[in-house]
Amino acid sequence: MAKGFVRNNVNQFAFLYRLVDIAIIQFTWYFIILALGIDYNFEHFLLAMIATVSYTFVAEMFWLYRSWRAGALSEMLFSTVLSWMITLFPLLIFVFFAKVADHYSRVSLALWIMLTATSLCGWRAGFRLFLFNLRRRGFNSRNVAIIGLSDSGCMLAKELLEHPETGYRLVGIYDDRQPERLEETLRPFVRGSVEDGVLEAKAGATEVLFVGL
Repeated sequence: MAKGFVRNNVNQFAFLYRLVDIAIIQFTWYFIILALGIDYNFEHFLLAMIATVSYTFVAEMFWLYRSWRAGALSEMLFSTVLSWMITLFPLLIFVFFAKVADHYSRVSLALWIMLTATSLCGWRAGFRLFLFNLRRRGFNSRNVAIIGLSDSGCMLAKELLEHPETGYRLVGIYDDRQPERLEETLRPFVRGSVEDGVLEAKAGATEVLFVGL
């Protein structure tokens, strides 16, 4: 569905995602240390801070905090796990060159790596399901217009209509050709020519604009 995207939407929940990710990385490590009966000291805190900074940087590099409204869940989870795996390299470099390996239990590190990856993915999947349910009810939705009724444009329109959980609400289709060549389900959405669509987009009548190339 992302094909033909003219402008990528900023994720309005990006701050929440960052905040929850940081909390997961920090508190998972903290509770694992406590559960194993180990005293949480400065070395543990420092490792968690390095992980937090590294993960935030890597996640931004992979656009993890962009809008996944129309993205696949598998792609989002893959980017999440990949970001966390890459984050481990700075941690290993720190532990090796700072010669502090003796300060950290291998069991605690292994648990932290696995539980953090699981938690980062789990909360994303759950929150995505929550948002999908809201969007099916008409909340957190965006008005969408399509310019161009090529084959890809028609396919995109059908996907928007068949997947209300994305929150993309089709409000108009603009094309210079006759609407009679369209399927009956799409004809009611034809609002005018390509020029009309461009003018309405400039006027802010639609929040998201797709071009069917």
